[in-house]
Amino acid sequence: MSSIFDELDEPAPVAVADQEPQPEAAAVQQLPDVPRGNLFVFDLETVPDESRFPRPVKPEPVVKPDATDVDLSDLIKGTVKQIEKVLPILSIRQLEELRSVEQAGKNRDGVLSAIQSLLANDDSAFAAEYQAWRNLSFNVFACRIVALGIEAKGHSVTMIAKNEDEERLLIETLWKHIDRYVMRCGYNITAFDDAVLMFRSMQLGIDPTKKLERKKFATKQSLDLMTALFPASQAMKLKEVCRFMGIVPLAGYEMSGDKVLDLVDAGDWDGIANYVHSDAVIEFELYNRLSQYQVF
Repeated sequence: MSSIFDELDEPAPVAVADQEPQPEAAAVQQLPDVPRGNLFVFDLETVPDESRFPRPVKPEPVVKPDATDVDLSDLIKGTVKQIEKVLPILSIRQLEELRSVEQAGKNRDGVLSAIQSLLANDDSAFAAEYQAWRNLSFNVFACRIVALGIEAKGHSVTMIAKNEDEERLLIETLWKHIDRYVMRCGYNITAFDDAVLMFRSMQLGIDPTKKLERKKFATKQSLDLMTALFPASQAMKLKEVCRFMGIVPLAGYEMSGDKVLDLVDAGDWDGIANYVHSDAVIEFELYNRLSQYQVF
């Protein structure tokens, strides 16, 4: 059994886990040389585009003064409903004191839950807002690209984008590969990576080298490994597939795209470069293994 791409993309004899990580990340100042070939694998890492969607700022807590007309020693004698009615006017200090008294006495779940809800209200509201903002990393209309990993037979590229100029160069490099290679390949590229490439190119005014075919099946331009593996069933995540197939990522199974923002905030661009390279490598290995048994 063989694939039309066997000549260029036969499986590498070195196990994925044994390959050396990429060199330390560095800003690329010009388009890298891109050979011509049949198939290349690519992977993008993204974070929220803060130039359009600013990061939420946690509001300063409102310091509420003590309610001087409330006697906590009398309040604690009331029923749960009676206490709940008074809680909103109490200060943080009074709520905490009341909680300690309740815990040492009747320890009623209703009272303690009501107090905890008021104490945590501001934090929980901000936490939900901040998580919604973090999730923009995976919204094709709201994210920006911070890393690109490309793997092909005899060819490897890893790029990071700390700013808009570097992102432009990264995107132009990806378009150049699309122009030079017959087919692009990746995991979930039809729904995500291709869409991100298009919309970020539009946002930054970058012209494509060719129009993308984004049909789910039977496209001559792209191969989505997720669709190939799960054409009609619930898809697994890339790392789950690799774990079952014994493909060990250089960056480990625990590293995932939702942690990239934390690496950006920490300034760990080498960690980001290693991760995007790792994902491109395991996707290329996944393609190589599947191509021995499946016609694409």
